[in-house]
Amino acid sequence: MVETPDVVVPMEDLPDPMSITFLYKATNVSGATVYVGVQLITPPAGWANFAEVHCGGLGVGTDNYFLFNTPTRTKPVTGTTEVVTLRVTYYSDSGYSVELNHEDIAYTYTYVDFNDLVTYNVVDEDTFEVDLEGWSRVEEVGDWYLVRDTSIARTGLASMQLRSTDLPAIGYARKDFVISNIAAAFIRIWLYYDYKSATQEGILELITDAGEVVTKRTLPLAIDGSPQCGSEICSQWLCVAAKIPVNGSYQVRLRMLPEAYDFHYCYFDDIKVIETAV
Repeated sequence: MVETPDVVVPMEDLPDPMSITFLYKATNVSGATVYVGVQLITPPAGWANFAEVHCGGLGVGTDNYFLFNTPTRTKPVTGTTEVVTLRVTYYSDSGYSVELNHEDIAYTYTYVDFNDLVTYNVVDEDTFEVDLEGWSRVEEVGDWYLVRDTSIARTGLASMQLRSTDLPAIGYARKDFVISNIAAAFIRIWLYYDYKSATQEGILELITDAGEVVTKRTLPLAIDGSPQCGSEICSQWLCVAAKIPVNGSYQVRLRMLPEAYDFHYCYFDDIKVIETAV
């Protein structure tokens, strides 16, 4: 079983039941085409539509991203934590009858309503309607720019744009937060990545000033061939949330790592940091 980092699910504005999408990357290291199936294994109460879905074939020496987007879950109480196991099965035949092997991936989910002002206190909320609200840039390789942008926004009139014009280019946006000595704290970020390469992936890292990678999410912004088990994730607003440390002053860094260095833009909006009330 492969353990994955904790996943924080922002529940606000989602319907009940919620649609939960699992994103994973399958790789074929065998000498023949394999066929990929995916399902949830005995999930906790509240889950539905988690039976195996057949995702199609995967050629020799190739990999691809798959979206398993049929499962739903009734909305739990905010702060609920549970483990959900995804099983990816590789078959030798297109009838999905002869299993070659499978991999179980354990996801630890925490469900958070970022609009719940009874359970949580708001530490910071950034919508970039006036300025960058304390965010600044760090250039590691090449030139990076961090500006307020009115060409695209998830809500309101503006967002924060992080862009590079050099090849290669690596950099990040940063901001400091003071978190109380409480039980838990979370950050939610909406982002829109404008890819420029037909095969490019992006990786979003949230890192504290202590060097701890709070979360690292691979974003398959363009997929070779036809998307399988769902639609592509590209040029649309995506929501990423994560736990952050408590009882101290921390710097959160938003770093985009393109798989192939390219001229690219990333927009951030509706960034919110909350902590439990007690």
